[in-house]
Amino acid sequence: MVTKYTEYYNQAERLYSAIVKKSSANKATYTPDELRKVAWELRKNGDMSDFVFDYIANLTYDLDDSTLEFTNEELAERQKKLGDLILDYEAGNVSVDEEETKLGTLISQLSMRSREAVVDADSFSDLKKYMHVKREIQDVLEIELQSLFKKTKGAVFLVGNVGDGKSHLLAFMKDKYDVEFESANVDVVNDATESDRPDQTAIETLLRKLEPFSDSMMYRGSERLIIAINLGVITNLLTELKKRGGYTRLVDYLTKSGVVTGELSDYEDEFFSNVSFFNQRSFEIENGQTNSPFYEEMFNRVFSKRENNPFYKAYKEDIEEQKTRVLHKNFELMLDERIKKSVIYLLIRAQIEYKQIISARVLMNFMYDIVFTNREHITYDSYLPFLIFDNPEASTLLDTISKLDPTSNQTKAICSYARFTDRFFSAL
Repeated sequence: MVTKYTEYYNQAERLYSAIVKKSSANKATYTPDELRKVAWELRKNGDMSDFVFDYIANLTYDLDDSTLEFTNEELAERQKKLGDLILDYEAGNVSVDEEETKLGTLISQLSMRSREAVVDADSFSDLKKYMHVKREIQDVLEIELQSLFKKTKGAVFLVGNVGDGKSHLLAFMKDKYDVEFESANVDVVNDATESDRPDQTAIETLLRKLEPFSDSMMYRGSERLIIAINLGVITNLLTELKKRGGYTRLVDYLTKSGVVTGELSDYEDEFFSNVSFFNQRSFEIENGQTNSPFYEEMFNRVFSKRENNPFYKAYKEDIEEQKTRVLHKNFELMLDERIKKSVIYLLIRAQIEYKQIISARVLMNFMYDIVFTNREHITYDSYLPFLIFDNPEASTLLDTISKLDPTSNQTKAICSYARFTDRFFSAL
């Protein structure tokens, strides 16, 4: 055991046992490396989302780092998060007959537990194409890609947090520019979510890919790379590059460009460039009013009566076949523009008041959580208002939103949602 946090280490061992028990993996003597290998195999086979894999990979790096120090609050937060994941695995996915409906089957793909949540740069399904919403960062990445296609050699770092949509955006670009990617022989690297050698850590894989950009190899070869990387991993990468030496130019770029800290500068290099999600805003404040075109469009992709909306089509087919569940009632409520705007307002409040990070993947999982229930017995708490305000165990985001419950926060803006709740239950 490397880490001094024994209880945290033992929790990870319990997670390892739970994962092995719920999968076909062979159980070996537990080590953080063994946990990472099992997670990698499940991720590779599509049995684990990249969100969960990223979390486990970063967990094992923490456990292998003898120099890592946590405050009591930080350790408690990490242990709680790990404990929640352990309970989730030990309980298994409890399912009711919601998924037997067409809408249930489709909307379940928004969940982080769905195989559809496993995103890689070589896969862009019809649902992912439909759910794609253009953002400012797409234009920036396209400019950098066009430049990379023309270069003799170069590397583009696509940087963000877990779930920001790095792999999704790369899959979109590969689908759009498949000819250019192939003719320019561009290699796409997804830091901790892709590896052709399961015995290597994410950093070791990255270092192998970056060898052509060492000082001695910089002006040789014609490699072109796009590296989708999380902030924590790029920080570890910079530390390792400095330790190994021989990467002066790359270290200078990562340091002076500000890509590691998120405080970007205008520093340029002929071989390297970056595109960062950290400058991407999900909402705007203008004249004292908040709005989010991104949230609105994402919600409309699911909760709207548009003719090309597969979710609404599935909803109507279930209605025609008389296969309705509480899911359909919740979905119907979310078609109401007033309710939809109220929910988006809650998301923005969660970001402003509680500094809640809401990635694209977290947002889609949220849309799933507020309409889909895994409760075996359908009661009042299976309906939309309770799934939003009284469902803190479902996710960190819903835990935050539970603090905005209108029954305890009677602000003018939220009262409209309370009135909706009254209308809804009087109609039951």
